[in-house]
Amino acid sequence: SSKAQLAVYEPLLRAPLCFEAGSSCDTGTELIAGVGSYEQNSPNTIDGCADQSAAVYPQDESIERIIVKSKDGGTMTAGAMLEIQATVSTAVDVSSRTNPDLLEIAHMYYHSESKGTWQYICTKMSSPGVGNVTFSCDFQIPEDNYYFNCGSTCGLQMVRVNYGYGEYAIEACTVTGIWVRNR
Repeated sequence: SSKAQLAVYEPLLRAPLCFEAGSSCDTGTELIAGVGSYEQNSPNTIDGCADQSAAVYPQDESIERIIVKSKDGGTMTAGAMLEIQATVSTAVDVSSRTNPDLLEIAHMYYHSESKGTWQYICTKMSSPGVGNVTFSCDFQIPEDNYYFNCGSTCGLQMVRVNYGYGEYAIEACTVTGIWVRNR
């Protein structure tokens, strides 16, 4: 089996990065924890898709950790089955919000180079006020994701998690929700 990798902040990408291919890539519990100005290196996205709310940490919903890992424990490569895990913190109390009966929703996406289209993976939901929740989705790295003329971005694989309250739009960045987090 290959070695698990711990992501570090990469200032050129403005996001966490694992520098080597391994069996997993883990942001850990501090690198992306929080929301907006409450998180390190905000917005932690490669394309400026920043959080779209005035959330207060830790009262409101936030993304705490993202792990991408090989389903078979081997090195993550083109064609491999992977699992993305997003640990989120649900809002403590939503009773004063305009629509207090909505769910908190996580949309997960995948991208194989820094320019192009994000591919939707899945959606997971949770009730507010339940503390930390880990959502999980399986996906396969497309076998055609490597391009021979992509320069410094060749081989970069990216995931994004949008997490918010009452947010139903399945879009990688432009969202119509009330409280939305992007990583």
